[in-house]
Formats: sequence, structure tokens, C-alpha cells
Amino acid sequence: MKKLFTVLFILLSFTTIAAPDSTEKSDGPIQVVSAWKVNGDKSKIELFDIIAVKVKGFKSFLNKANAGGVKRDIKLFLDGRQEDALPMIIGEPHNDEGELQFTLERNKTNDATWTALLGSPEGNNFFVRSMDVSVGIDHSYPESSIARINFTRIDRPWFYGCVIGLLIYFFVLIYAGKKSNLLRNPEVDLSALNIDTDPNALAPFSLGKVQMAFWFSIILSSFLFIWLITDNYDLITPGILGLIGISGGTALGATVIDNNKNEEAIKKILDLQQQQSSVQATLSNLRAINPPAPATASDILFNENLEKQIAKNIDHQLKALQLHTQGFLQDILTDANGYNFHRLQMFTWTLVLGVVFIYSVWSALTMPDFSSTMLAVQGLTSGTYLGFKFPEKQA
Repeated sequence: MKKLFTVLFILLSFTTIAAPDSTEKSDGPIQVVSAWKVNGDKSKIELFDIIAVKVKGFKSFLNKANAGGVKRDIKLFLDGRQEDALPMIIGEPHNDEGELQFTLERNKTNDATWTALLGSPEGNNFFVRSMDVSVGIDHSYPESSIARINFTRIDRPWFYGCVIGLLIYFFVLIYAGKKSNLLRNPEVDLSALNIDTDPNALAPFSLGKVQMAFWFSIILSSFLFIWLITDNYDLITPGILGLIGISGGTALGATVIDNNKNEEAIKKILDLQQQQSSVQATLSNLRAINPPAPATASDILFNENLEKQIAKNIDHQLKALQLHTQGFLQDILTDANGYNFHRLQMFTWTLVLGVVFIYSVWSALTMPDFSSTMLAVQGLTSGTYLGFKFPEKQA
């Protein structure tokens, strides 16, 4: 009997001693307790920074990631959204806590998630957005968390610097466009006709140049806006190159057409002036006949009418070369025959695509890569404008 009690006592003592070891090996509930930037200003977290996440119940979390002998990836969750393809480092656990480090990268895999977090900045979240931070198993729910970070969406000094730069650019563009021929039809050189150009006269606005300035301004502003948020400068897509090419080609084509038409008009005026000189010489000879022949009076009348008609044609051609602005919308939507649909079509379609472009940049933080069909529509619209410009009257 004594031996039986002795054996039972030893077994109970052994169980009592082993119990604490079992408790040490099991962690408490899993919870993210804090998150911070690894290097630099810990309060300023941006893309491409490394953040550390402290997890309570770290061993249980690692066991959960390797449950059933299947290793599953650990993911960072920001505001409940899983961030994929982030480089991760697992730190050495200490007691019940451990540390995970993630590099905040935006790539093709997680682009949609970052777009949801950083796109459409507004109100109090424009510069800095407060985010919940957690970790979890791939394609699972995030663990409970009390950690938050203040993510710097846009750096204030750089933002204000870019805004000031853009304001200067738009001021120069608008001022120079209004006071000079920057956005207007080319100035016609009338020196061959011995006519001085009026330095105070402004030519009409050019629809082709205005469209080119419109797209350049939108692309420049969008580039700076996306770069400020994502720190990514590889933003120009094939669709953007297509838009730049179409707008530049339209402006260049319109300028070439106008220059050719102006040269033809000058040659026509020179021919008319030669005819006018010949008629005037004939009139001088007829008026010098004394006494006049019976048919002289009718010859004089014929040549006088001819001289008046030539002078009228010369005046008409000169007016076509000396067009003056009638106001922005009037200039780009009309010619001598009034409003033209092909001009309105190009103007309207450019505005529509511009609005789509700006919305895409604001909401998705990416420049839209217009499809070949959309670019074809823009190209056809510009081509139609250039096609109608050949026979288009200027006066």
C-alpha cells in the first residue's frame, strides 16, 4: 500500500511540474498591438518605407500560418485590405510577442489595393490618411488589431511647390496665349506685298494649337499629381504617347495647311497686282489720246470697271491674310462661313476625353491607357478637321 501511495505522489508531482512548461509554450490571443516606421521619422510613413508590426501571441500566429503542415503566406492588412507582394522579414519572437517588417511597395500585383487606399483624396485625408494595421493569413481575415498608422498620401512641401509651379505655368500659358500668337494661327508675312504687319493685331486662336496645349497641360498636371502620391515617374503609357502624337500632328498639319494657303493667297495677290498695273497703264494710254477715237470712251469704261474688280479681289485676298481675333470660342468654332460642325466635333470630343482622363487620374492614380479604338476615334476626329480645313474659307 505504501508503495502505491508513493507512486501516485510521484506522478502527481511530475504533472504539477510539467504544467507550467505547457503554459509557456502556448501564447495568448493573437492581436496586433502597434506599428511604426523602422527608420527615420516614425510619424511620417510613405510608400517604399519599411514598417514594423508588433504581434501579441506571435507563436500562435506562426503556428496558425503553418497549421496542418501547409505553409501559408503572412500578409499585411491596411484598413482591412490585404496587401500582396510586399517583401517581409520575420523577427525573433520574445516571450509572447514578435515583430514582422513589411516594405510598402506598389506594384502590378497590389496596384488595385493601393488605388483604393490612396485614390480620390479629399477633405481631412488629402495629405495624410489614418489606417488600421493588421496581419493575417493569405486569403483569410485579418487578426484583431489596435494599431494605426498615419500614412502620408501627399508630401505638403512638394505639393505646394508643384502647385506654385503649375500656377506659374498656367499663368504664362494664358497670358502669352492671350497677348501673343502662342495659341493662334501663324502670323502672315506680307513683306512681299510691301505691307507692314500691325504689331497690335492678334490673329484668331488656332483649334489645333489649343488642343495640343490642352493635352499637354492635363498630362503635365496628372504626372505631377500621381508622382507626388506614388513616387512613381514611369507613368507615360502608349495611349498617352498616342494622344500627344495626335494632338501635335493636328496642330502641325493645321499650321502647314494655313501656311500653304497663305502662300497661295500672296501669289494670287501678286498676280492681281500685275494685272492691275497693266490695266492702269492701259487707262493712262487711252486717256492720253487726243482727240479720242469713237471707241475710246467705251474702252476707258471697260478698263475702269476691270480695275475696280481687280482692286476688289486684291482687297478680299488681303482680308483673308489679315484676320483678327473675334474671341476664343468664335475663333476656334467658326470660319468665314460661320460655325462648322467638324470644329465643334473636335472641340467637344477633346473635352469629353479630357474629363475622363482627369477622373481616372484622381480616382485610380493612373493615366488611362486609351485603347486603339478610342485613339482611332480621336485620330479620325482630328483627321476630319484637317480634311475640312483644306477647302475652308478664311474670309
